[in-house]
Amino acid sequence: PTRTITIQKTAAVSAIQARGGEVIETVMKNGLVETTNTAKPGDFIITNPTGEKYSISGGKFMSRYDPVEGTSGKYAPKINPLQAMRLSEDVAFKTRWGAMNVQKGGVLVHGGPGDWYGIQGAEFRETYSLNYKHDIQQGIAMADQSLIAPTIGLAMSSYALYQKLQPESRTALDLASKGTRTLAQTGIGLNVSGLLLGSSHVAIKSSQTMHMAWISRAAINGNLQTFNQVAGGAAIAIQLGMGAIEFEIARENKDADRASAAVGTTVGGITGGIAGGTAGTKLCGLGGGVLGSFVPGIGTITGAATGATICGIGGTILGSLTGGEIGRRVSRWALRDALDEFFHRDDKPAPRSSEPIFIGRRGDAPSALNVLPPTEQDIFLDFYVPRRGQAAPPTPAIPFKQASPQPAWLH
Repeated sequence: PTRTITIQKTAAVSAIQARGGEVIETVMKNGLVETTNTAKPGDFIITNPTGEKYSISGGKFMSRYDPVEGTSGKYAPKINPLQAMRLSEDVAFKTRWGAMNVQKGGVLVHGGPGDWYGIQGAEFRETYSLNYKHDIQQGIAMADQSLIAPTIGLAMSSYALYQKLQPESRTALDLASKGTRTLAQTGIGLNVSGLLLGSSHVAIKSSQTMHMAWISRAAINGNLQTFNQVAGGAAIAIQLGMGAIEFEIARENKDADRASAAVGTTVGGITGGIAGGTAGTKLCGLGGGVLGSFVPGIGTITGAATGATICGIGGTILGSLTGGEIGRRVSRWALRDALDEFFHRDDKPAPRSSEPIFIGRRGDAPSALNVLPPTEQDIFLDFYVPRRGQAAPPTPAIPFKQASPQPAWLH
C-alpha cells in the first residue's frame, strides 16, 4: 500500500433488499472474481454502473445512500469521505464475510472500525473520485496551530537576545545598576528560556507533523497533544513576562520611550505572529496539497501538511518580527507622552534662585562667563537638568558653556 487518500463515491447504484440466503459473487469486467458473500435478511444487494454486484447490511446501506427521486431502485451516494490506500501490488486478504482479491492499481478502503474492503482500479475510476478538499483540510489540521505559539517565542526571544548583544544596548547599564540588576538578569533568563523552549518544541512538533503525514496517521498521542498545548501556553507567558520586565526596567529609569517600545513590541509581536502563522499555514497548506496531488509518492495530505508546517513557521517568524516593529513604532507615537507624564507625575520642579548662581568648576574665579543671573536660570535648568533616563539635550548657545565644558554642580 501507498499513502492515504480520501475518496468519495459519486456513481449512483441500483439496489434491492435481500430476502436472505442469496449468494452474491462479485465479478469484475475483466472476469476476476473479487469476492463471494451470502446475503442476510435485511441486507441490500447493490449493482454498480460497471456491473459488479455486492451486498452490505441494511443499516450501512441507509447511512451511505439516498433514494433518487422519480426512480425505482436507484440510489445516490451520500457525502461520506472514506480513507483508502492505493495498492502497488496484488493483494488477497480475509474480510468479515470471506476472502477478497484486489489487483495492483486498486484501492484498499477503510469503511469504519473493523471494516476493510477493496475496489479494483478500473471500477474505482468509474465510481469514485478523490476528495482533495478533505485531504487538504486533514493535512493542514496535522500542522495545527499549537505550532504558532512556540514559534512566536523562538522569534521574539532570539530577536531580544540579538538586540541585547548590540553595542548600543542598555543591558550593561541595567546589569550594573543596583535597582535594575535583578530585573535585567531575569529578563535574560526568560529570553534564553523562550529560545530553548521555542526551538525544541518547533523541532518536536515539526517532526511529529511530518511523521503523521508520511505514515498517514489522522491523530496524535493524547499526551503529546497535551504537551503541545502546555508548551504553547508557556511560550506566550514567557513573552508577556519579557515585556513586563522590560517595562518595569523602563519605569525604574523613568524612560517613557523604552516603556512604550516594550508594550508595542510585545503586543505587536504576539499579534503579528498569530496572524502570520495562521495565514502561512492556510495558504501554503492549500498550495502544498495541490502540488502534492500531482507528485507520485507524496499525495495531497502529505503535501498539505508539509506546506502548512514550513510556511506556518516562516509566517509566524516574519509576522512576529514585523508586528513587533510596527507595534513599537505605533506605541511610541501613541503612548510615549502619556507614559512620560505618568513616570514624572511626582517629580519636583528644578530649584530656582533669585540670586546669581555659579556654574563653573570648583576653584574657578567668578566671572561674567560662569555666573548666571536669575533671568537666565530657566534656560540653564531646562537644558542641563535632563530627566532621568533621557539623553542630555543640545548645548544652548549661551556664554557660560565656554567657561565650564562639564558643568557639574550648582552653588
